[in-house]
Amino acid sequence: MWHGGLFAIRMIVAKSGLTDYRRPPESDPISGLSREGKKTGKRRGGLVREREGVVRPKEEIPMTTESLPDIYYGQRPAARVNLYNQAICILPEIFSDVSASGKKLAESSQKQQRDANPCATVRAPWNQHRGNWASASPSSYIVRYTIMYFEYPTFQSGERHPSANMSKQMRVAVVGAGASGLAALRNLSQDPDSFIPVAFDKRDGVGGVWIYHERTDLDDDGFCNTLYKNLRTNLPKEVMDFPDMSYPSNLPSFIHHTQVRQYCENYAKKWNLLPYIKFRTRVVLVKPVDDTDANTKWIIDTEDLDTGDVTSDQFDAVMICNGHLSKPYIPDIPGFDIFQGYTVHSRQYRVPDTYRGQKVICVGGSFSGIDIMGDVAAVAEKVYLSHDNTHPMEIPPNTEQVPRISSIGDTYVILTNGRQLDVDAIIFCTGYKYDFGFLAPECGVLLENEHIQHLYKHIFNIRHPTMSFIGILKRVLLFRCSYMQAEIVCGVLKGRHVLPTEESMLQDEEEQMRAIAADIAPHEMFGRLETAYYEEMRKLFGIEFWPEGVVGIYDRVAYDLIGIDGDFKDINFVLSPDKKSYKELPKHASLDNYGDGGELFNGDI
Repeated sequence: MWHGGLFAIRMIVAKSGLTDYRRPPESDPISGLSREGKKTGKRRGGLVREREGVVRPKEEIPMTTESLPDIYYGQRPAARVNLYNQAICILPEIFSDVSASGKKLAESSQKQQRDANPCATVRAPWNQHRGNWASASPSSYIVRYTIMYFEYPTFQSGERHPSANMSKQMRVAVVGAGASGLAALRNLSQDPDSFIPVAFDKRDGVGGVWIYHERTDLDDDGFCNTLYKNLRTNLPKEVMDFPDMSYPSNLPSFIHHTQVRQYCENYAKKWNLLPYIKFRTRVVLVKPVDDTDANTKWIIDTEDLDTGDVTSDQFDAVMICNGHLSKPYIPDIPGFDIFQGYTVHSRQYRVPDTYRGQKVICVGGSFSGIDIMGDVAAVAEKVYLSHDNTHPMEIPPNTEQVPRISSIGDTYVILTNGRQLDVDAIIFCTGYKYDFGFLAPECGVLLENEHIQHLYKHIFNIRHPTMSFIGILKRVLLFRCSYMQAEIVCGVLKGRHVLPTEESMLQDEEEQMRAIAADIAPHEMFGRLETAYYEEMRKLFGIEFWPEGVVGIYDRVAYDLIGIDGDFKDINFVLSPDKKSYKELPKHASLDNYGDGGELFNGDI
């Protein structure tokens, strides 16, 4: 296991007749431990060190797993202690009077340094160092050394990490400039000394799926808009923002899709992200330079959609941010081909006028099904919502919830309960499938039954962790989730965070799949599943969790409103200035009466 640590960059060891250890100061400035072993600061390693003094073995300091930094994650407590015992790398310059075994240790250590990568050093565990020192001489050694702290990792022999590719700057490719791509660019661009980001998007602006146009077929560039004209967000704007920029306070909580796109554009301009993006550029192929190297670089072929020119370039890392709302899923229902009415996937739905006076069945009871059912009901004669689990929600009087469709006739459908319904149109609100057609098989990521296999925590390519996926989770707070994931990836690429071994990550993936219920998709989270995931990421990577007010609004909407209150989008929420609490306003209440909302928290409304 590799991990960040302290490097003793210069060490002079002289033979001494001293046999007693020097009494430590009241609190060691490096280890952060008092003389009694109590923690007074962040502990950096398994030794108590002084600027000029005697190296004292780790056993003199009481060791508990609670005292270990959170960065040593992915390990059980016993493994953490073992990992901590290896936190110091000693680079000795041995004088000629040191015994042969001491020289052998020095030569071995220096050889390991030469074999290691430029920003890391391989070393043997401390117990081996201690044993060799003990055998070198019955005397102890006075040590003079300089301590410097680096954010780069150290490794055990044979293990490498994405930061091993870093000399000064890493070129990082970002596939997509929607919400997830903007989150990636924002985190990468904050550290120009470490990263040179380049993003590719086949559209002509930022926003991804939030870019609306009237076309309902695949356009010449191979993509299609997924929005409909009257769409309003299913989640309030208070939980649909990035953590470093809020929406204007005068907007309602459930906003029109055009306002989300405007937010994306404003975000890109505020943080100067546009210069990093190559628009009208399609990613054709992503493949590893060396598929046998865990930390391979990447070859990326792109096509200029205006000229047709194809360009190949090499990157140190790649972040896949192309989303999951472009390839529609339509269930295979017997009789589909003989239906004489109008069939469409929700991706092609734009306006309800097409269905005026008709009988329509919407297939699928999730967000898009409920939304489009209500939109069409305003002009249609009758609208059915066909799905497995009927919701006890308020719906328009000309709508009805019915079971799944078992088969389709020329002008009708037959439900699983045997009931026959005459319909003029079928709208499939059945979601989307992942599409990574540009990834070469050598990437080591498999897509089977909507399960992206060999991913650690839904982010890292286990085989090649220099490839990461941002925003593949479904039914989540995409903006905040993507920002969190991008922050984690940047930390790993820099060596600030630690990934477990490949074997451990594969085992974690297997355990995760066993824990998922049979009726839940592998990358689908909502409600408590999503909250649990964020809490796990906070513990593993030290990422700050969301303010209590944001979590409170999310819980209120997820558990009490969606699928229950048919008019829940008429509710407005107001966050306190510190975002630690929120107020829920009455339906249809005007935000103009509350200013920026600050006065609401001086008393009850």
